[in-house]
Amino acid sequence: MEIKKIKEAVERKKKKTEEEEREIEEIVNRIKAQQMKGKAERAPKKLKKIKASIEGKQVMRKVEITKKSFAVNAKGAPLLERFGALYRLLSSPLSKVAFMLSSFPPAENLKRELNAAGIESKPEIYLLTISFVSAISAFIVGAIFFISSVVLADIAIFLLTVPAAILTFVITILLAFVYPSYMATNRAKEINRELPFALRQLSTQLKGGVSFHRALSSIAHANYGVLSKEFEKTMREIEGGASTEEALSNLSKRTYSAGLKKTMVQILRAMKTGGNLVEIISAIAEDVSFETRMSIRDFTEKLNLISIVYMMVAVVAPVMLAILSAVAQLPLLGGGFPKMQLVAVFMGLGGVMIMIIYFTKSIEPRT
Repeated sequence: MEIKKIKEAVERKKKKTEEEEREIEEIVNRIKAQQMKGKAERAPKKLKKIKASIEGKQVMRKVEITKKSFAVNAKGAPLLERFGALYRLLSSPLSKVAFMLSSFPPAENLKRELNAAGIESKPEIYLLTISFVSAISAFIVGAIFFISSVVLADIAIFLLTVPAAILTFVITILLAFVYPSYMATNRAKEINRELPFALRQLSTQLKGGVSFHRALSSIAHANYGVLSKEFEKTMREIEGGASTEEALSNLSKRTYSAGLKKTMVQILRAMKTGGNLVEIISAIAEDVSFETRMSIRDFTEKLNLISIVYMMVAVVAPVMLAILSAVAQLPLLGGGFPKMQLVAVFMGLGGVMIMIIYFTKSIEPRT
């Protein structure tokens, strides 16, 4: 009987142990499944970062701005400092407006755009500044409409006062959001224009035995415009204690120039793997020069089509209108077109001509 009891106790213990092992195994499997799921979710993000690194692009990161960020004075914003008393009077509503603007999609990459545009301002200060400027612009336009309505005794102008002020406020803010990106794009074009020459100088100096640090310093002190200024920032970071790799990586992140991004990525990869910097930089200079030549060729091809459209709008269309207007003046046809319609058509043609010229300038490669 005692042996039987012992066997039963052993069996119970064995079953209990097996159940505990199964529970532990289930817990382990659940943990593994959660880890695998997390890795699967992070994989696309990692692949995106790796792809961006290879292509020399920067993965966009949203600028996190809290309400406390706007609890600042006018220090650091020259325009706000100049109008200190007025700004202090409006600081509370302006802070609320700036915080609301920070949630708009254009504000997500504002910090990077400001850096790329060479605007030395924090996103919070910039948003406060554009809120202030927009409010002042709206007030001035509203005042002009109000005074005009009083002087001319015109109720229609008076009714347009508030809509005109609101429209001015919105347009000013929209233009202020576009401005950093516009400036960053222009700076990128200037960098692309000077980049092949700077890279050839860098390659020549490295061939001559000059250290990489001194070669970078020579580019910073050379006359390469915006490119030299960007290298000046990089050299200040290195002199301030940052590593060369970190400073070059920061340069790649803050510029809109695809050529400079690729250059920095290739140089950083060569520094990590021990590649020949002279050969790599020379090859990049040739690639950038080739891309510049191709962009000029593409622009020439587009210019042929643009010139045809411009001739149609600037010459053919006005002549056709003049002929039709002259024909319409015949008594048989009833006395011609209304003058206001003709003026509106000619003004429209002038607007189209200005748009064509602006578009042509925007796609023109800088050489």
